[in-house]
Amino acid sequence: MLKWTRQTLASLALATPLVLLTACGGGGGGLLDNPNDTTTPPASILVTADKTSIVTDNLDTATLQAVVKDASNRLLKDVPVEFTSSLPTGDLRVLSSKTDASGVIEATFKSGTSYSTGLAIISAKVKGTALSGSMPIVVEGSNLAADLAEITLQTGQSQALTYTATTGGGEPARNVPICLDFDSTYLQVSGNLSATPDCAHAIHTDAATGRATLSVQAMAQGNTTLRAEALGITTETAFTITQAGMSVDQPVAGATHPNNQPLQVQVKVPGYSGTIRFAATAGTWSNSQPTIDVAVGSGAASATLSAGMPQGRVDITATKLDGSNTKVSTYVYAYDPVALNDSNTFIKLEIAPTSLPAGSGARADLKATVQKDLGGGNLVSAPPGTLVSYQISSGTGGGAYVTLPTDDTDNAGIALSQLVAGSTPSAANGVKVKACVIGTNKCAEESLTIVGQPGSITIGEATIIRTTADDTAYEYPLSVIVSDVNGGLLSGVPVNLSVWPVEFATGCRNEDSSKPIACPDPAYTFHPNEDLNMNVTRDAGEAQTDRRTNCGSGTCALLPPNSAAGTLPSSVTTGSNGLATFNLTYLKEQASFLRVRVTARASVQGSEVTTSKEFVFKFAEGDVGLLPESPYNQYFR
Repeated sequence: MLKWTRQTLASLALATPLVLLTACGGGGGGLLDNPNDTTTPPASILVTADKTSIVTDNLDTATLQAVVKDASNRLLKDVPVEFTSSLPTGDLRVLSSKTDASGVIEATFKSGTSYSTGLAIISAKVKGTALSGSMPIVVEGSNLAADLAEITLQTGQSQALTYTATTGGGEPARNVPICLDFDSTYLQVSGNLSATPDCAHAIHTDAATGRATLSVQAMAQGNTTLRAEALGITTETAFTITQAGMSVDQPVAGATHPNNQPLQVQVKVPGYSGTIRFAATAGTWSNSQPTIDVAVGSGAASATLSAGMPQGRVDITATKLDGSNTKVSTYVYAYDPVALNDSNTFIKLEIAPTSLPAGSGARADLKATVQKDLGGGNLVSAPPGTLVSYQISSGTGGGAYVTLPTDDTDNAGIALSQLVAGSTPSAANGVKVKACVIGTNKCAEESLTIVGQPGSITIGEATIIRTTADDTAYEYPLSVIVSDVNGGLLSGVPVNLSVWPVEFATGCRNEDSSKPIACPDPAYTFHPNEDLNMNVTRDAGEAQTDRRTNCGSGTCALLPPNSAAGTLPSSVTTGSNGLATFNLTYLKEQASFLRVRVTARASVQGSEVTTSKEFVFKFAEGDVGLLPESPYNQYFR
């Protein structure tokens, strides 16, 4: 199961009209910049990149730019900026230590020679301040494949297993450690293994071919899985192990069988000429007894379980009567072929919850309800003991499995099982589970998602803006990206959103020297929100802003009003690329005069992450010279 498939971050879908952004104060883009100013402190930093994904070949390069501006939207040179990456295996290089004459500092990012996939959050921070910005880069394209997905062995037998690791450019991924996870009760793995701080059993790919071969020996009868992880990718090989020297020829374990017919059971016992004792947990053998002894002939022995066995699982064992107690086992699911048929049977499947965290062993309850139509739409519960099979029909979710492949219904026609989450997240369309009534063709299918625990949320801003139809407000496009603790993008995650006015400003816009606007006192100054505890009520101790001279009309209300921060959806849900987009709508009169904080919260199975981003409301370049002075000036005159 690949943890990373090829993904590209979706660009924002923006309606017309599209206009350029301008801002006064605290981090907007625009055309009114002075690239030579170095006298004022930085107030904003914006990070952009020429691409949102790179291939894991250590050649494909993303070029990033960080632009630093002051509170008057002027570009600042000689500002020290440091870059960091959340993906330590990537190759991040900063081309200088300070912004240039255009207020810009550049960096490049490549996958690095480890060729690991993941999500890299590239952050740029103005040294000595809290100002920072970030940009997500998807690192993708590497692959890890096993030459065998399923292996059947007898105890004591060995099988060679080869893994091939490739980079995003299709070249061998050389000297890459592959971490192996297996149950030593069933498997013994040998080869050029070593231990690392993070892995007890690791093998490295060849320096020339990118391949690694190991030997796997079967130690005990049963079913098990060998998992291999490298380059941020997990692949699995399933093992079916039978007892050496003795095996079940028929029936196949887990087969279904109509209970009105006899069941033939046969075992192979090469080199043995004694007696085999057959036993079953339900029904009787041809001798009308729960066990029967049969002499081996030509290296095999067979017996017949009589018709009329009850519905449900029937476990069968065959044991050598030579004192060694060597035995093999199998099982079938017996069903009544008469009670139900395709025309009178109905099944409904319910799954709860419909989302599980990957790698936690969390379980979802599977509930199948079977009904029988007595005619004319008169539905009643299916007869008790009706067999229902459960299987994952698509989307394994990195090792997800069903605990009970088959269950029989109770008096209410209900059969139960559970699905256990795998080690890696499922694809965007989730893991599909199918429940079928054995003996019919009637099935029901539902899906659930297996997601990684959220590790981080990133809020992104657009570089364009649009106006509402009535031309009184702006719509500012924003986005959130949610990734798990391993850097995997998370789909289907609800993200709760909120916005709060952090500061308000007095004064007038210094928008365009060719269109000066008279600006009497007060000066262009930012003031903190008067609502210190953010409860939208003026409480004791929440004093008015310094130099505030009046309350305007009516009572002395808090500044700024909560509604000034505009509106955005209360929640959005991430898509298949971990991205969700939304609009923040605010009145034009607030542009340049309000600094807001947008907060995003995501929770998966009780694990919550939060992030916030602050910025000053921007205005469209086309509105230069047309917008009024600050709506808060009236309170300071």
